[in-house]
Amino acid sequence: MAYTKQNETSDSKKVQEEYNKRNFDECERLLNRLSQKSDNPSWYTYLLAAVQFERGKSEDGFASLERSIEISSAWSNPHTLKAQTLQQMYGQDINKLRLALSEIDLALQYYPNENSAQEVLTNNPENFSAWLNEYVNTSAGMYSLKNSIETQLQALEVLARVALVEDRFEQEKTRNIEILGVFSAIITLVLSTTLAAKSLQGADFVWLSFGLVIPLGFLILLVSPSRATKSRGIIILGLLVAAGGVVGFFVSEWIN
Repeated sequence: MAYTKQNETSDSKKVQEEYNKRNFDECERLLNRLSQKSDNPSWYTYLLAAVQFERGKSEDGFASLERSIEISSAWSNPHTLKAQTLQQMYGQDINKLRLALSEIDLALQYYPNENSAQEVLTNNPENFSAWLNEYVNTSAGMYSLKNSIETQLQALEVLARVALVEDRFEQEKTRNIEILGVFSAIITLVLSTTLAAKSLQGADFVWLSFGLVIPLGFLILLVSPSRATKSRGIIILGLLVAAGGVVGFFVSEWIN
């Protein structure tokens, strides 16, 4: 049997009755049938999403909204509901709020196209005052939602920047402490090895050079952010090790 306009009107009335009785299961069943059989599936899928959100079935609600938008994308209602729900459910998530902002911007873009003042004045001029009042109130509500999302988003972005600065400060403080500790250890090592250098002989200078070069190399790798600087530092340190060996050789020859 074909689904007629009379069937649609009857089911629509039943939806309202079942909703008023808070019989949401039957309400959803009827809306599903209307969304599949009526000539305006986007509208009934949108209503289905609203009922699902009210029941706390957010995953189903978002899926229904996406279907409604897919059927009729240039329509403000599902975009507005999506923006409002995203803000309510994910008010502390920057990415979700950015998505909500883009949705309400789309709704504001489409809403004037859905409400032609000229059409009302031509076909129902006696209803123009009521139309204008509804248009102004709905637009005001949408702009209020947009401003609310923007304010919330800006606050979260400021907090994120503050957290980033604090994190970088902590990292730099830890890095400075590490560098200071290594530098202090190197000074102590240099002083102690310098005082002991008088008793070194021959090849002992090689071990001395290793003892000085290794911590110095660690300091260069720790401090320098540049790969080129690190490479040059490692080459220089290698030359210092070689120089230590040469000095050790000549000292050994001179002593012998």
